Amino acid sequence: MTEQHLPSYERDFNRDVQQLRDIAAKFERAARHCFNSKVQRLRDIVERFEWVRLYSIRRRRTAWIERFTKIQRDKREWINCAEIAEWCSEESGIMPNEVAREAAYKKILVDSFEEFFEENGRSQLRLLHPYTAKTRMTREWLTHLVQVYDDQTIINQFLAHCWMPRRFLERWLANHRMQPRPERFEPKCPTPPTTTPQSLSQARKAEPVIAEAVGHGASDADRERRFGPEPGTLRRYEAADRALFPEVERIMAEKQMSRTAAALDLALADRVAGVGTPHSRAKRLAALHKRDRGGTGQARGEEVQITPARELT
Repeated sequence: MTEQHLPSYERDFNRDVQQLRDIAAKFERAARHCFNSKVQRLRDIVERFEWVRLYSIRRRRTAWIERFTKIQRDKREWINCAEIAEWCSEESGIMPNEVAREAAYKKILVDSFEEFFEENGRSQLRLLHPYTAKTRMTREWLTHLVQVYDDQTIINQFLAHCWMPRRFLERWLANHRMQPRPERFEPKCPTPPTTTPQSLSQARKAEPVIAEAVGHGASDADRERRFGPEPGTLRRYEAADRALFPEVERIMAEKQMSRTAAALDLALADRVAGVGTPHSRAKRLAALHKRDRGGTGQARGEEVQITPARELT
């Protein structure tokens, strides 16, 4: 009898466990990659929004600096350090002298370290640069710039964008024995003198009082007169109202009503001409009837008031 080989039910559990581990590792790598991609995308969006925010801030700051520069070309309340260095380079000859320009920047730099441009413990050198939020060139910040950048970078990127008040420019020129009050830095439009309330009142008293002429020789009565016809002179519906007099008198006699009530009865029936309310048309008709015919509305001599239509019903 031959031996029969039965199928084996033994399984390699180590191999199955390794396959499951490989599958789990693949899922973990995929999840990590998906998470990293989403994080990177979020970072890109944040950086883009940050760039847009900085760009809008720099654009507004640049526009403000341009307006400030344009105003100071006429007022000359603040003087740019780059313009001062340019003036110093032009003073030595016809052609600009770069050595004199650099020397002027060096003098401004040295005077900044010596607190020459400070007043009441605050630096008066105003920094206007579109890429920085700082507005004052302080000695501490200038010391940090000297430690980080070279002289040309400090001159071109920082000192060239600084502004000083005109009174500090005059002190700086006198300190270095230069020409006092150059014509280039004088204001183009002179500022008006300050006036006190007392001087202003004295000037008003000294000025002669000249009456304003009225055109066409019009008098005060002519100027105060209202436009249009005089009240009561324009009677558009007088003929139509007189035609209703017999009807008013018939209603007064038959219904024992007053003149005003009879006129209101006709106005509510839309028989009185005009564009006003029924009460205003009735009032106009009753006034004209009383002025023309005279007398009272009722035998007992009483004139009733006009009542609204809802009360008559």
